[in-house]
Amino acid sequence: MVGVKFSEKTKNAVAAFQDTETKDMHFDHVYPSSKGGSNAASNCQILTPETNIRKSNNTLKLRSWQLEFLKSWNQFNDQRFLMVAIPAGGKTIAALSAVNLFLNGGNDRKVIIVSPSINVQHQWQVKAAQYFGIQLKSKEFRADFKSGYHGVVATYQGLDSNAAIFDHICGRNETMVVLDEVHHLSERASWGMNAQTAFGNAKKVLSLSGTPVRTDNTPIPLIEYSDAGFYVPSFSYGYNDALRDSVIRNLVFNYAGGDYTTATSRGEETKELSCDVSDDEAAKRLRSTLN
Repeated sequence: MVGVKFSEKTKNAVAAFQDTETKDMHFDHVYPSSKGGSNAASNCQILTPETNIRKSNNTLKLRSWQLEFLKSWNQFNDQRFLMVAIPAGGKTIAALSAVNLFLNGGNDRKVIIVSPSINVQHQWQVKAAQYFGIQLKSKEFRADFKSGYHGVVATYQGLDSNAAIFDHICGRNETMVVLDEVHHLSERASWGMNAQTAFGNAKKVLSLSGTPVRTDNTPIPLIEYSDAGFYVPSFSYGYNDALRDSVIRNLVFNYAGGDYTTATSRGEETKELSCDVSDDEAAKRLRSTLN
């Protein structure tokens, strides 16, 4: 996992020892640096991205859908990737797993994460460090990263003052951008316009949302749309999937008792909500009550 990067001398030594090509491969800590693993050659191994994904899965006990997402992400060659997943489904860990794979792909790579609030910004910072050893700055952003940080985590509001800095970071480094709850952006509002300025030169843009649509129907920047105007997800994890995996529970509406009165052409009619009727009749009475 991400820590202080291996030196070029170490990488060359490990490549010679394993007798393997290094193009599109990952230099991985055998024992994670986030748990104290060293950057010595003895703790370095060259893995294919797929093997590194499996290793991350074993270390973090990722859910099956998160592993499937990582496979889709690793095979995706375009700049913009949209992950649509249910709330509380585990988008943050899935996204950080992708960030980890991206950062392990080169020494000059950086990450910028944008969140909808300060509280969520802090959660990203804590989880990135706790699970992956990824150090993110949350203020005083600079383009040189001399202090050893792997990237930054900001808020959408912060784009107003930091768009030019982020554009500079993306221009100088291979940079991955994560846009959390991307539906907060609009192509016609300042946050959305600043996002396009800041991240137009990013190597990868991973947008996350449970509902990537806006109530005002304006387009969301940095995601793809079909000719018919519908968003095009690169990967989806919906309620049916979550129910199947027991990530969420079935919603059950129980009726306990009482009665209700309806007005008909024949006058008022009162019926009881009783447990002493069939399921079909109970469903019929519930529909009538809701109507």
